[in-house]
Amino acid sequence: MRVLEKINPEIVESLNLFKDWVFRPEIQESLRGEISKNKYELYDGGQSEASTSLEYLSSLDHKRHDGYPPELRGLDLNYDTVKKLDHGFDDAFVNEIRDINFKTDSLLQIYLGAKISALKAFYPEQGYIAWHTNWNAPGYNIIFTYSPTGSGYWRHIDPTNATSITPTPENMVHISDTPGWHCKVGYFGSQTETNKLVWHSAYTNEPRVTLAYLIYEENIWKDIVKEIEEA
Repeated sequence: MRVLEKINPEIVESLNLFKDWVFRPEIQESLRGEISKNKYELYDGGQSEASTSLEYLSSLDHKRHDGYPPELRGLDLNYDTVKKLDHGFDDAFVNEIRDINFKTDSLLQIYLGAKISALKAFYPEQGYIAWHTNWNAPGYNIIFTYSPTGSGYWRHIDPTNATSITPTPENMVHISDTPGWHCKVGYFGSQTETNKLVWHSAYTNEPRVTLAYLIYEENIWKDIVKEIEEA
């Protein structure tokens, strides 16, 4: 994974549309209300940050892993996901989620050309996404993250030279969030691509927003990365 700390200002403006919506007081009230209804094994046990620990990673059944995170304390606000999971939102709020998805994706596609939004996540304080691989959806990723003061982080296992799906703890890479927006780019491999299989997780001490896009063609992805870096 490579970190891009400087992002094209026009792209930041588009990202801020979604971020500013998420942080509106009435939106925060709805999102936090929904999060509070759910049970989270790690958070409820006072072990939120264990979700990103090497001990937790080692405890997982790697062979039976399906690519998805075993636990996420936050909400994926992709419209299709919201509709599928049937959150307790009223119809008006679901329509608002649909509208902000459409506006955000339409603006970002001008610069990114990315049609597949893999994630639009809001994490509250002590929010996290536990270790997982996304090997069910391999491809080239563009991951934008917003943190007000940078009090959060991302971790992944560098798969270079790996010959097994079992992650190697010594190869863990820790990337601290930075205040404002930053971007991570990289390829997440399939289950058979052991040297490109990226186990990853994230944790935050403060509200955090992540938007991720998936691209299948490497050349297109490289062009998008260049576009993002044109600050």
